[in-house]
Amino acid sequence: GTEADVTEAQTGNESQAEESDSSEVSEDAESENESKETEAPEVQDVTGTYKNVSFLENTTYVLNDNGTYDSDKVDYGQKGTYTVSEDGKITLQPVDLGNQYIMTPYEEYYYFSNDDYFDEDSEYGAVPSFDENGRSTQSFQTPFVSQSNGYELSNTLTFKEDGTFTIQQETGQMQGGFLVTSDGDSYDGEYTFDNGVVTLKWNDAEYQLLFIDNKLYYNVLKKQTDENASDFDAQEAAMQAEKDEKYAPVDEALANEISQKLQGQWQYSQGAVSYTLTFDGFNITVESVVGGYQLTNKGTYTVCKDLLLVTYENGEQATMDYTYEDGNLDFSGLVGLTE
Repeated sequence: GTEADVTEAQTGNESQAEESDSSEVSEDAESENESKETEAPEVQDVTGTYKNVSFLENTTYVLNDNGTYDSDKVDYGQKGTYTVSEDGKITLQPVDLGNQYIMTPYEEYYYFSNDDYFDEDSEYGAVPSFDENGRSTQSFQTPFVSQSNGYELSNTLTFKEDGTFTIQQETGQMQGGFLVTSDGDSYDGEYTFDNGVVTLKWNDAEYQLLFIDNKLYYNVLKKQTDENASDFDAQEAAMQAEKDEKYAPVDEALANEISQKLQGQWQYSQGAVSYTLTFDGFNITVESVVGGYQLTNKGTYTVCKDLLLVTYENGEQATMDYTYEDGNLDFSGLVGLTE
């Protein structure tokens, strides 16, 4: 009943109240943390169309909203499923193929981080490098990759110290167990290097490769949007303009004049393959022999500015470069188109 006893009782009650409040706050915090831990991470919506921007590849991937994808890249499998990780990487799983392919984001681009890269040059086996001015003098060659028309294609990219580049294509076709190769189209332009992005400029269009951790990635994609649609249009227009000019027929008089020079039978060898070409009017028969194996194709040809465009009966095409000056005709061997 003393004043001290009352004060002690009040102090004890206040202490119990504080402990109770502290316990409630602690329980609320734990409950909130548990809620955050069990909350599923938000998965990025990656559905849409992804187009190649790297020049050395020409592929499109469509990621559907049901977790499947479609592609026109023959050697990756054209259909399959995909998953998206928390860091935005997209893993493609082609149907009936064991390999997975990982689309890794980099700024506004995606690149295949486990495939399609150069880690050494063709001449010395040295790692890719660019100097303080963004210049290189190295060459890099892609493996031969199957195309939809049965041919195989390889590209050699050469950087030059003056800021220009050359891409030389090489085509191949299996004949009698041998891969018979020949030079295809070539492209020349300028390049720049900035913050890991190599930009190739050709025919008013731009293409990108990515230089990351001493590797040069050449299968680079961008998601198609309304904002960048004009960039893709420019690339397609540049390619189409080049094709239109290259395969435009000459006038009828010159075509007949050159055709007359071609009439008859011609023979040449390329590597282990022997060819016999027979021209009859604007018809052509191509016989190739390698290792005792013979293949015959028939079709027609069109005389273009610097080449003959051969179209076989099965729909496949090939070209033959030629020069015609002062009535003298010289032409090189057949090159299978990969377009």
